[in-house]
Amino acid sequence: MSKGQVDNFMGSVEKEYVRRFTKAGVYFTSKTRGYLNVSQPYKRSKSGKHRGLDPSKPGEFPKKLSGQLQRSITWDLDQKKMILTVGSNLKPYPKFLQISTRFMRARPWLTLSWGKEKAAITKILTK
Repeated sequence: MSKGQVDNFMGSVEKEYVRRFTKAGVYFTSKTRGYLNVSQPYKRSKSGKHRGLDPSKPGEFPKKLSGQLQRSITWDLDQKKMILTVGSNLKPYPKFLQISTRFMRARPWLTLSWGKEKAAITKILTK
């Protein structure tokens, strides 16, 4: 194979992986948003804050109050390193839900999503 043919082949392979990682990012983001779309009844205080009346239990997906977490789920692909990152651009709320605080046990939304979608994402990346 000539250098040009090798470069062309490698370019095709890279393009295919970018396509698959992009598809996986869109898929996983959509599924994660869906898992976070379980509402609960709430009361609004005089200051305008929401207080959930049927919160999720530790270890479950968090239930939605305002939908801010759900809307904040994003994905990014580093094409040079071929690293797909999915998460939230909110700080620090999603991290507190994921790993817990001294006041609240974890609602590991990202880990739960990955557990449910790992097989489908593997299929997207390897099919």
